[in-house]
Amino acid sequence: MTSSTLSELAQLLDAVLVGDGNRVVRGAAPLLEATCDEVSFLADLRYRKDLEATQAAAVVVGQELAADFEREGLVLLVCKDPGQAFSTAVEAFARCAPPVAEGVHPTAVVDPEARLGDRVCIGPLCVVDREARLGDGVVLHSNVTVGAGVEIGDETVLHPGVVLYPFVSVGRRCVFHSNTVVGSDGLGFVMREAGWEKVPQGGLVEIGDDVELGANVAVDRARTGATRIGNGVKVDNLVHVAHNVQIGDHSLLAAQSGIAGSTRLGKRVVMGGQSGIAGHLELEDGVGVAGKAVVNRSVKKGTQLAGNPAWPVRDELRRVALSRRLAELFQTVKELQSRVDELGESGS
Repeated sequence: MTSSTLSELAQLLDAVLVGDGNRVVRGAAPLLEATCDEVSFLADLRYRKDLEATQAAAVVVGQELAADFEREGLVLLVCKDPGQAFSTAVEAFARCAPPVAEGVHPTAVVDPEARLGDRVCIGPLCVVDREARLGDGVVLHSNVTVGAGVEIGDETVLHPGVVLYPFVSVGRRCVFHSNTVVGSDGLGFVMREAGWEKVPQGGLVEIGDDVELGANVAVDRARTGATRIGNGVKVDNLVHVAHNVQIGDHSLLAAQSGIAGSTRLGKRVVMGGQSGIAGHLELEDGVGVAGKAVVNRSVKKGTQLAGNPAWPVRDELRRVALSRRLAELFQTVKELQSRVDELGESGS
């Protein structure tokens, strides 16, 4: 929507309105960036002082704040979960690109042996190779390449420039963002007398339902068998998933993280930005890896890791705290050594 009264917005958010419901808002923005025709939110009480400075027409807040805050002209939308409610508002006001037209664009190339479901949308300059199968409601934005024998489940959306190598399998309701590549060869080489010799990469990639891959993600096909990404997995931009990796359901990988070959992640594993996991390891369910951490051993269920090499977060925090005292400790040792030398010289 392009605009809404605050009364209408309160109804959409299932919020209690405190203030003038006739004011019109046309967008959503952070507290200190919002203008007089936008709505904002406060979920963290550390930023409560920003309520005094905001120019927003209204602020989505939790019940614990609404009882003791009042500012003239500022409307409150009181919700049980202000973060979730604000996400609903952002989605309602979001500007969306025009949808891809149903059918096949005249510049697209679709092999006669490909099978297309109902309501399929194929945009300009796409290529769909032989024996590919696209489910109902699949959307290919411009310049998408779908290789031979690829299977794509219902309602999946591939954004511009996505490449699916032959025989990749993608589930239902997935979203792949621009320039992501699925099914390219893994790093398989053996040193011979004449140099590096390529090891054939003859496996597959299998991706479950409700998976979202960010922009410029690379998922390598297996050497044999399959590289697998489970249901509900969310992957940020610039992530590399190497050959034969297995990722359990509902795991999350932040930007620039990487997983080396044949490593297995359990369910709900979380990898922070720029973290890495060495090959042939197993991280059990619920493991958390902090940003920039490097994991070089298998990890038991629920362990939270940080550091390089990674170890339990508590130990890493202790190490960091001690490292900040190194200069002080060095000076202490230097002074003690000086005293020992003086005592030695005096013969004591």
